[in-house]
Amino acid sequence: PPVVTVRPENITINETEEFLLLCEYDANPASLESVRWKLNGNVIWTGQSDRFEGGHAEQTALLVKNASRTDSGLYTCELSNAIGNDTSDNEINVVVQYVPTVELDMDPESPIVENRASNVTLYCNVVKGNPTQLLKVRWFLDGQLLKELPECVPDETNGEDEDLCEIDPSKMLLQNVGRDFLGNYSCEGLNAAGWGPRSREEELVVYYEPGNASIHHHPPIPIKRKSVTLSCTVDDGGNPNATRYRWLRGHKSVMDVVTPMWTVDPVGLDSRTNFSCYAYNEGGEGNPATVQLDVHAPPAFIQKLPPYTGALYATQNISLACRVECIPRCNISWFKDGVGIEEFNERYEVSNKYMEADPSTGDFESTSSTLVSFVFFFLDSL
Repeated sequence: PPVVTVRPENITINETEEFLLLCEYDANPASLESVRWKLNGNVIWTGQSDRFEGGHAEQTALLVKNASRTDSGLYTCELSNAIGNDTSDNEINVVVQYVPTVELDMDPESPIVENRASNVTLYCNVVKGNPTQLLKVRWFLDGQLLKELPECVPDETNGEDEDLCEIDPSKMLLQNVGRDFLGNYSCEGLNAAGWGPRSREEELVVYYEPGNASIHHHPPIPIKRKSVTLSCTVDDGGNPNATRYRWLRGHKSVMDVVTPMWTVDPVGLDSRTNFSCYAYNEGGEGNPATVQLDVHAPPAFIQKLPPYTGALYATQNISLACRVECIPRCNISWFKDGVGIEEFNERYEVSNKYMEADPSTGDFESTSSTLVSFVFFFLDSL
């Protein structure tokens, strides 16, 4: 039977190229009855595809066109003549290289909180490809080329900067990740077969706190016993957009109000204080705004005049008093029988006293006014 050998020993090509397998023999008789090529021990049916040429008794060599990754493996050749058959005692190792298919991974996974100043490493991992080693990687942000690694810069003395050339191009470090790093990242890799397709985009989500707050209130001058609506706005809602707010009355948190608007009803003495608000989200707390309400109180009697007042006959004077709450400070006028009493009058004396606010009763500042009427007795001469 034939004594068969195949060559070359190794073939490395890229997908879509062609390669030639040689099958040589020594036989007597020299005429062959059949030729069979095998890939990893399985017969290749050369007549069933136009990708193959040869591989028969007239032409033992086999030409494989438009190579694909499934053509990789060990090839042997089996020949037979009238005496018998034999398979080559050696093999041809064929390696078909193809461009890498990659996917992008992040560590740690997003979302990232800006104020933690975290680092994020991007990985361009080979899912399919031969060889699997990436020689270069292009990194993209929102579809725009961000960087190509390695960044080998020609050097006049050493030819190339070794430090830049020796890095692993499949990794890229993002340091102190903040809002400027927001976006969709992707990559594509180069191996010995060429550049592969770009990976699917992966979003890097960065949480950051809302911006500065501002407070407005309506009406501009709150009135006692009525309502005032406070509105909290921010110049930047942060990420994710802030929908929750914290309010402080004085220095105490108002736990049951988390909306950007708060209606205080009714307005009282305890409303004359600082009100603060700020927005917050998963990224942190924004800078607060503070406003102090200047609450006004319309004139209102805290102490009214009694409907009737009496005095003994011999009494030399009679006094009446009332107390009126009002902000801003108001003047008190006295009347007798509907006629105003002049301030400077020999029969009457009016004294006013300013009273501080009283938190125990909720009364604002007030004025206590006292009217003293002098009584004159004239005796007829006998």
